[in-house]
Amino acid sequence: MFRHYFYFISVISLLPSHECCRSFHKIHTEITPKHGAVFNKTIRGCVSTKSVNVTDITGVKIANQPVTQLKIGAVENMESLIHIEFIKCNIETVQPRAFRDVPSLERIFLHNGLLEKIPKGVFVNMPSLKKISFSHNKISNIENASFQIPTLQILHLSYNKLKDWNKYWFGSFQNLIEIDIRDNLLGTIPSNAFENFENVSKIVLDSNMITSIEMNAFAGLHKLKHLGLTYNLLTEININWFPNSINLSKLTVNANKLNYVSLKVLERVKPKQILIDGNPWKCECWKDLVVWMHDNGGKIVTTDYCKNENVPVCITVENSKKCDENVDYDLIRKYFDGVKKSVKDINSVKKMKCYRLD
Repeated sequence: MFRHYFYFISVISLLPSHECCRSFHKIHTEITPKHGAVFNKTIRGCVSTKSVNVTDITGVKIANQPVTQLKIGAVENMESLIHIEFIKCNIETVQPRAFRDVPSLERIFLHNGLLEKIPKGVFVNMPSLKKISFSHNKISNIENASFQIPTLQILHLSYNKLKDWNKYWFGSFQNLIEIDIRDNLLGTIPSNAFENFENVSKIVLDSNMITSIEMNAFAGLHKLKHLGLTYNLLTEININWFPNSINLSKLTVNANKLNYVSLKVLERVKPKQILIDGNPWKCECWKDLVVWMHDNGGKIVTTDYCKNENVPVCITVENSKKCDENVDYDLIRKYFDGVKKSVKDINSVKKMKCYRLD
C-alpha cells in the first residue's frame, strides 16, 4: 500500500500545474476593461481574469510596485488583453512562459527595471504580439531566438547595457519595421547585421560606442528610411555599408568624429534630411556636402540647442582647395581640444550630447 501511495503522489507532483504563480504579493494595478471605466485592483499571485474578476480586460498597468520576478504564468488566461506595462517595478528576472494564454496581447512594456537578461521562451505562443519595449533596464544578455516572433513589428531596447548586436536573437523571417537600440554599449555593427530584415524602415543606434561598422552591415535594407547614428565614435561613413538601392528620408550622424562624407555615399543613400552638427569637418568637405544637399533637394537640419558661436562649423585645412577624403586624426584632436576650451559648462554639453568628447 505504501509503495502505491508514494507512486501516486510522485506522478501527481509531475503533472503540469494550472494554478496561479506567486509572482505578486499584494500589488496595486490599473485595469482597463473593454467596456466601462478604468479601475484599480489589488492583486495577489498572478494577473489573470480570475484574480481581477473581470473577463474582458484589454489593458493592465503596474507601476512602482515591489515586483522582482515575473515567474511562469505571471500573466495568464487573459484572452482579451492587448497591452500590459510594468513601470519602475525593479524587475530583475523574467522567466520563460511568464505570459501564458494571452492570444490577443499586442504590446509588452517593461521600463525602468533591473532586468539583465532576456531568456529564450519569454514570448512564445503570442500570435498577436507586435511591440516589445524593454527600455531603461540593465540588459546585457539576450539568448538566441528570444525574439523569434513572426508578428513582431517594433522592438525597443534603448538605455540598456548591450555590447553586441546579434542577428540570431531573431528568427529567419521577420516583420520588424522599427528597431531602437540607442543608449547602449555597442562598439561594432557586424557584416549582414540585419539579414532577413527586409521590412525594416527605421533603425536607431544613437548614443552607443560605435567605432566600426563592417562591410554590408545594412545589406538588404532596401526599405530603410531612417538611420540614426548620432553620438557615436565614427570617423567615416562607408559606401559599402549600404545596399545598392536605398532612399533615406533621414540620416543622423551629428556628434561623431567625421572629417568628411564622400559624395558617393550621398549618391548611394540619397538622404532627404541629414544632421551633421558637432563633427570636426574639413571646410572643403563640409561645403561639398552642403552644395550636394542643396542641389539634390535635401535639407541639413541643425540642433539649435547645440549652437555655440565659439565653436567653428568646420576647420580650414591649409593649402587645401578640395575635399581630402581621408581621416585626419590630428585635426580631430585639435577640434575637440578647441571645443573643450570654448564651452563654459562641459558637463552640460556632454549631457545634451552636442559633441562626442570621449
